Amino acid sequence: MKPHLAHFVYSLQIGGLEELVLNLVRKTDPDKYRLSVVVLREDGPLSAEIEKLGIPVHRLAGGEGFSWSLVRQLRALLRREKIDLIHTHDLGPLIYGGLAMFLAGNRNVFHTEHSYLSQDSPRLRMFERWLSRWARMIIADSADVARVLVEEQKISRAKVITILNGIDLQRFESADPRAFRRELGVDRGALLLGTVGRLVPVKNQSLLLRAFARLREKEKKAHLVIVGDGPEGAALQREAVRLKLQRWVHFTGSRRDIPQILASLDLFVLPSLSEGLSLTLLEAMAAGRPVVATRVGGNPEVIEDGHNGLLVTSDDVEELAAALQRLASKRKTLAAGLAKQGRRTVAEKFSLEAMVRAYEKIYAAHYHRTVKRKSA
Repeated sequence: MKPHLAHFVYSLQIGGLEELVLNLVRKTDPDKYRLSVVVLREDGPLSAEIEKLGIPVHRLAGGEGFSWSLVRQLRALLRREKIDLIHTHDLGPLIYGGLAMFLAGNRNVFHTEHSYLSQDSPRLRMFERWLSRWARMIIADSADVARVLVEEQKISRAKVITILNGIDLQRFESADPRAFRRELGVDRGALLLGTVGRLVPVKNQSLLLRAFARLREKEKKAHLVIVGDGPEGAALQREAVRLKLQRWVHFTGSRRDIPQILASLDLFVLPSLSEGLSLTLLEAMAAGRPVVATRVGGNPEVIEDGHNGLLVTSDDVEELAAALQRLASKRKTLAAGLAKQGRRTVAEKFSLEAMVRAYEKIYAAHYHRTVKRKSA
């Protein structure tokens, strides 16, 4: 009988982590695993896409703060659905899923750390260290995240491996570069910059707005599109008004047509204060867009400055504005060359197929080893 593998997430709203889970369940070999997804807190549009694949989504109503009731619900779910192994994504799902598996006496916990934002809390660090001893494997999505887990979290190096995020290149091969510009009312010859991500402080879209204001002093026809939703949305729109950019900045909210949006851009910008290994960065490169990103987290593992993109100092508005101006003024030479190398980088190092096979190999090695021990 195939083992039942469940992915645990906090949310199925549109976001990089959630998209990765959707891609994992879409591409995992159904002949090897029976799949399901458990969402602990915030259901969203991606759950419908998962269910269309014939994969069950179990929705629990977890709230703010720690809840033993939620742990007990998960333990009951594990028994009822006969879940053999779980894959948790980020720290909250590890705490809840790991505790439920501990109470069930099952050590087949595989955990991916997609960033290290939550490690500011000593209590959460303690939980992660303890649960990492119970888990089979802790997976980092970049070498930088792996370094933090080992050196700062003090998790055993033997428990930590790195599996780089991967994306489906085929999604970006036939997008229409004109459709989204028509929707915005942006002329074909106008410079269009864009970013994609949750509107939260760590993504630092405010920096991009301020750098764009400087860019427009020379690029009078430039437009900026900010794709995503989140608690900072209203503040960012007020900032655009304060900077007198409201005619030139387009807030779209969450969108599912990301390949088409990226195809319309002249430049993609990732101004984050912190990142794991950004899927939107990889997607922009796969779409053949020249990229500028801050030198944080896993970004330098993807971008070789001046070869397949540009890196700038985090939260430095002048440096970001200068990089944007540099690419805007050399769209047909420097920008085009960076874009070409960027797509090649993604094709060679960050394919979805390679990522999924790496995860399947980890599941099989540890889970089947456990089954053999029990039957011996």
